Amino acid sequence: MPDASHAPRSLPARYPDDRGEHWPLEMPADMAAALLGFETTGKLLQAIARNEAPRPTATRLRDGKRVPVWALDACRKFVANRHEIVSDATAATKSAADRV
Repeated sequence: MPDASHAPRSLPARYPDDRGEHWPLEMPADMAAALLGFETTGKLLQAIARNEAPRPTATRLRDGKRVPVWALDACRKFVANRHEIVSDATAATKSAADRV
């Protein structure tokens, strides 16, 4: 990820639809910013630099340039780990492993 001095202009966060219910499995920075609660892509970039947001998971060719993209599952996992949220499925797997 480039440092802030080389970052492209900051864009407003963008939701995938009017209610933000249907997130794509892989999204550009403006959608990742919205999903993670940042107002702009610039604020997302600053949060990444502070390890408060996930780094992009891949790049995609767009208009002849490589742009970063974020996987929805990676974003969800980052937030869950950051807040020590354990899903029922994860807890069941861990408790089963503990019994062996």
